[in-house]
Amino acid sequence: SRSTRRPAGQTTQFRGCASTPDTLFVIDSTSSVRHFFDDHRAYVIEIIGLILPEFDNETMIGVIEYSSPLRRRVKLPFTAHKNRRKIIEAIQN
Repeated sequence: SRSTRRPAGQTTQFRGCASTPDTLFVIDSTSSVRHFFDDHRAYVIEIIGLILPEFDNETMIGVIEYSSPLRRRVKLPFTAHKNRRKIIEAIQN
C-alpha cells in the first residue's frame, strides 16, 4: 500500500494567497475501513497543522464523518472554530 505521508523535510507553504484557504475533510467511517479511523483522524490533524500555522484564527475547517447516505455526521461545522488548538481538540473528541 502507498503511504499518504509527505516526505520528511518537505513543507507546504501558501505563498501569495489572496484569501485564506477553507478546507472540508470527509472521513470515511464505513465498517470496511473503521479499523483505520484513528489513522484517518491523525492524518487530518497533521494536515491541519500544515495549513493553519500561517492562517490560525482566519481559515475555516470542517469535518464530516461518512459511512452511508443515511449515516453521516457533521463532526465540525465550518463555523465552530478558527483557532488551531480548538479545531484539533474538537477532532480528537
